[in-house]
Amino acid sequence: MVSDMLLGRRLSNTDQWQVLAVDSYNGIREDRLRHDHTDGPAYGAVVASEAERPESAHRVLLVVDSLSNGGAERQLALLAMNLPPEWQPQIWSLTPGVWAEPLREAGIPVTVSERLWRFDATPALKLWRHLHASKPDLVYTQGWMAPVAAGPACAALGIPLVDSRMRGASIRRDNYHKAKLGLRFSDIVIANSAAGLATLRLRSSKGRVIPNGFDRSRLVPRSRAPLSGSPIIVVMAARMHQMKDWDLYLAVVRLMAERDRGKWRFLAVGDGPERPRLMSEGSDLVAEGSLEFVPEMTEVAPLLSTADIGVLLTNPRRHAEGCSNSILEYMAAGIPVVCSDSGGNAELVQEGTTGFVVPGRDAERLVGRLSDLAAHPTIAQQMGECGARRVREEFSVEALVARTLAAFEDARRCKRPRKYQPAGADGE
Repeated sequence: MVSDMLLGRRLSNTDQWQVLAVDSYNGIREDRLRHDHTDGPAYGAVVASEAERPESAHRVLLVVDSLSNGGAERQLALLAMNLPPEWQPQIWSLTPGVWAEPLREAGIPVTVSERLWRFDATPALKLWRHLHASKPDLVYTQGWMAPVAAGPACAALGIPLVDSRMRGASIRRDNYHKAKLGLRFSDIVIANSAAGLATLRLRSSKGRVIPNGFDRSRLVPRSRAPLSGSPIIVVMAARMHQMKDWDLYLAVVRLMAERDRGKWRFLAVGDGPERPRLMSEGSDLVAEGSLEFVPEMTEVAPLLSTADIGVLLTNPRRHAEGCSNSILEYMAAGIPVVCSDSGGNAELVQEGTTGFVVPGRDAERLVGRLSDLAAHPTIAQQMGECGARRVREEFSVEALVARTLAAFEDARRCKRPRKYQPAGADGE
């Protein structure tokens, strides 16, 4: 029995999904996902119906850890909603979340099979029975538990398995053994950055780098060119978690406020367990007008349409970035980026061309880079234009889908013989 039942409805007067999650253990909680549903190739099109699909359609089961409001889940939705008609997607999630209803409305079947306690094996058993009965042409997994849950059945049934777990460039200690176990069952392993793939230490024939795609239908037209107005608006959009270096961001805000008070305005965008502490420690900066904590669950695209510089700072003791969605959003919005030298950040931000990659946790150096951009607005605007062009040319949804389909075909070519023949199945 699934403990969370998600009910979604589209509000007619806003671009917002309101999701009511009814939890049988914890009472009622309400989460909201603001999501731009403007017509576009990524979210505007509905997946082809059964009647519209060719008879030879390949059935792919996407097994994921979660459908929550996160960057990895958004990438999954982009992929599933934009597969060509010859691929028939179905989603199996180990945790409910706000993306379930939009996917269903796009015509994609979604099954949620949730663990009721830590060592509950029921979801894995249900998944194995489903794989035995449906025999999909390919399984695509995302997350750390999904390949462990699906891998043994795929190996037994000879179903090709594409594992896309590596969304960063570091592995938490509690995920290390899951990684080793899951990789044994995978035919192709996808990371969204070269740094992430290097972390897994795979043989070259098995690994693929497929960067994230950016949905351009989410863009909001700019009201002015970057660094052409006052105050200069700096945005850091990231989860308020120990993986991100929000303490360094506050230190930078303090230094800039001391030197040029009134010239700069810093926005902190995100939710997470560290938000209350950060709001308390930055309360004096908020009071003087240097810092603003944007309300939780705010859609970032409208904010970036008026921002001048995008910042992403990462805590090197806790995390290494993969292909950062925040950086892609900054670049797509046409603003220069200043970020930590972490994982795959240098693969996205071209030093001196689309922004600056700053090593270490050096607040003074970060202040220097921000000041350089403010002192040379024309160069900063050119950086923003280069970043936007790079996202259009290299990180489109179409590129994401094409690269993933190539990985699908590679996995099918190296399909393993079945170790177990289901009853009633045709012999091979």
